[in-house]
Amino acid sequence: MLRNRSGRMTPEGYVETWLKELANPLVLRQTDVYVRAGDGLYHAIPTARLDEAVDLLTRAERPSQANELHDTSFVTLDLARDADAVLALKIGLGVSPWRLIERHAVSQRHGERSPDLGHAPPPVRAPALDGPVALKLNQDVRLIQDEDGAWRCGGWQYAMVGKHVRDLWQAELDCPGHHHRRIAAFRNALEEAPQAAAGLVVEISSAGTEDTYYRQKIEALRQQAGGGDPFRVTITSENEYGLTNLPRECAQWLVPDRQQVPTRAQAALAI
Repeated sequence: MLRNRSGRMTPEGYVETWLKELANPLVLRQTDVYVRAGDGLYHAIPTARLDEAVDLLTRAERPSQANELHDTSFVTLDLARDADAVLALKIGLGVSPWRLIERHAVSQRHGERSPDLGHAPPPVRAPALDGPVALKLNQDVRLIQDEDGAWRCGGWQYAMVGKHVRDLWQAELDCPGHHHRRIAAFRNALEEAPQAAAGLVVEISSAGTEDTYYRQKIEALRQQAGGGDPFRVTITSENEYGLTNLPRECAQWLVPDRQQVPTRAQAALAI
């Protein structure tokens, strides 16, 4: 659960704090980036990966900086002029920004800001949104219907909301100004999902995974079910946890036609 000094914080509230910062960024006092190779805490590049860093700078068309880094284990880059080279090091080696940008280079929280350089696109009208079609298996776990009509275990509700938030960036870039509505609607659809019928059947196949752990679990379930591939298992309180943790490629949940669930159109209206 997200919390701030005032108490519980929603995911959309947390995202909003970042959007406010992006809209009114702090001024960077200096643009020099000091790239050091070594094995200390503040070295951006481990000694063992120095050659990789040199190669990344070379491919970024910075041959002189690459040679300097190779010869001295140190090079200065400019965050504006050499942005592509700095980004190549960050992505290629997974360098954390704090190892590249020194703390004193950034204004303090209440320092000078530059809204002219901020990212604050005006809201646009969003297209029709499809909400998730879900069933409540228990207090925490939800079943989700894919677009092809098949049902799968979506996992724990809080984790599903977290994944939805992580995957929302492209939609927010395309249609800015709607993250509050999208996140809240997704969470509400999961919280208000109808209860799944008792005695659901899960169709299981080992063909969906090469993982030894899951193949052993599936084999044990197959033996209990009397063989076959795929085979079917009726969910009970004893096997529920194991079935909900199978890979989605291996388990299809067979929801009976009589189960009342919202349609995608109804879910979209809820949004």
